[in-house]
Amino acid sequence: MQLILMTAGVVFDVPCFFSDGFSCYLSALIEVYHTLKTFPRTGKQGRPKEPVKEPHPDLVYGQLIKKKRQGRLQELVYRVRCGAGRLAELGLSISTSLIERLNLTLRHSLAPLVRKASVSVRIGPK
Repeated sequence: MQLILMTAGVVFDVPCFFSDGFSCYLSALIEVYHTLKTFPRTGKQGRPKEPVKEPHPDLVYGQLIKKKRQGRLQELVYRVRCGAGRLAELGLSISTSLIERLNLTLRHSLAPLVRKASVSVRIGPK
């Protein structure tokens, strides 16, 4: 929730979001980027229906789920959770290549993120 709120604080409009299959992102996105759907009064007795939060019409959220078996990639599953019309209108497709590139750049640049690798040291004459 904090990540989505921080993003909303610096981004002017409703951005497109892409992630893995983590289920909590959709509810956090709808909590921040939503419209209220109100129901008309029916004239019957009782409490009227409460307004419901619906995803903002401009919200696009897609997921790319990598299914692995024994550590090897078997298939990629693409899901558009909301905003399929806007995604097609913008001519975008679901891709994680940009974030993967950023992760690689950060791993090479920041020492705490560098992967540990086994280093063989050769001692003595060749």
